[in-house]
Amino acid sequence: ALPFSDEEAKEVSELMAGQSWLNLEATKKNFLRAIPQANMIHMATHSILDVQQPSQSALVFTKTRDSLDNLLRLSEVYHLEIDAEMLVLSACNTGYGPIVRGEGLNSLARAFHSAGVSSVMATLWGISDESSKKIMKLFYQFVKAGMTKDVALQKAQLEFLQNDRISSPSFRLPVYW
Repeated sequence: ALPFSDEEAKEVSELMAGQSWLNLEATKKNFLRAIPQANMIHMATHSILDVQQPSQSALVFTKTRDSLDNLLRLSEVYHLEIDAEMLVLSACNTGYGPIVRGEGLNSLARAFHSAGVSSVMATLWGISDESSKKIMKLFYQFVKAGMTKDVALQKAQLEFLQNDRISSPSFRLPVYW
């Protein structure tokens, strides 16, 4: 369970005046239908990392009776055409994968970049759902204020680390975010 992902999706969509799909609406089908028109994409979900068979690494969507295939696999992402300015993968291990000789890092983040996304934000390890929600809200507030993505992320992380109202000292270790 990701108890804070619904809040994260709602807050991001409100800040950026976008759409969000929660619970039964958070399907692979809805995602694939929406991405051609999207300029910024934010995904707060689970991921599966398969270092033995990287093509099977995947993002997890809601499984319904109508959509039994709820995994968007790395191999599928390489075949997509996404003309988005930014994609945020607020899911564990999305920037991690094995290094393939002559190719480089084989990760979900790389696959989305290859699919056409100009800027991909990803994680290198398992992250706390609560910490992620807080940092992402700060990040989008700074982006909306006109900061570049890199500066906005840096400021969000520093604010998270320094503000006792946002985080506690025990959650400030990078392992949690």
